[in-house]
Order: sequence, then C-alpha cells, then structure tokens
Amino acid sequence: MTRPLLILAALALAGWAFASQDVRLDLYECRIENNQPVVRWLALEETDLARYELHRRTQYDSGFDKLAEVSPKGAGYEYVYRDAQVYKAAGETVEYELFSVSTQGVYTSHGVQSVDYTPTAVRRTWGSIKAMFQ
Repeated sequence: MTRPLLILAALALAGWAFASQDVRLDLYECRIENNQPVVRWLALEETDLARYELHRRTQYDSGFDKLAEVSPKGAGYEYVYRDAQVYKAAGETVEYELFSVSTQGVYTSHGVQSVDYTPTAVRRTWGSIKAMFQ
C-alpha cells in the first residue's frame, strides 16, 4: 500500500516540476556604458513568470542585495537595467545575479555576471554627498 502512494507522490512532483516556470535566456551580460554598469538580458521564453529580480554584490558586501524587480514583458523583449546607484572606488568589481521568479515563488538563478567599474571623480563626489544624507 505504501509503495503505490510513493509512486503517485513522485509522479505528482514530476508533473509539478514540468508545469512550473520555464524561462530561457538568449542573452545575459553586464558591461560599462557611459561610465555606468548596464545589465542586459533577452528572454526567448517566459512561461509562468511573475518577475525578474536583479541582485548586486561588491567586494564590501557580505552577500548579494536585491537591486531591482522587473515585470515580464514577454518573449523576445530585451531588458536593460542601468545601475545608477553603484558607488565604488576605482578598479573594483561589481557582480550581478539575475533571478526569474515563478508565480509559485520559485527562484531560478541565471548566473552571475561581473564588470570592473571605475567611476569618474564627479560621480565619486556626488556619491559621497548622497551617502551623507541617506
């Protein structure tokens, strides 16, 4: 009696896994544009997707912090996130991790991308002023 229940439970879990989120990316990259980190991704498929979450980590962070939530726009849409809030010293590495979150709340990581970031002196000064008032 217990063996048929185990088999039924395994089949139910397998069915749930196949019915859950399916997000396939054609592009996921990070680069510097106009002295600002920019993260891009292009989805080929977005099934059962509630949102994307972009997380960031610097060498001073103990872990990744959530940077943004992005609503799905549909397969074929190129997403672009410009990180205007990063405040760094010259020559540091910034890492980004992209997650897709299903409607059931299941997180799937699409990997970590990193970029070396060297801010201008003006940005460093403005970042210092902003940091004093936060």
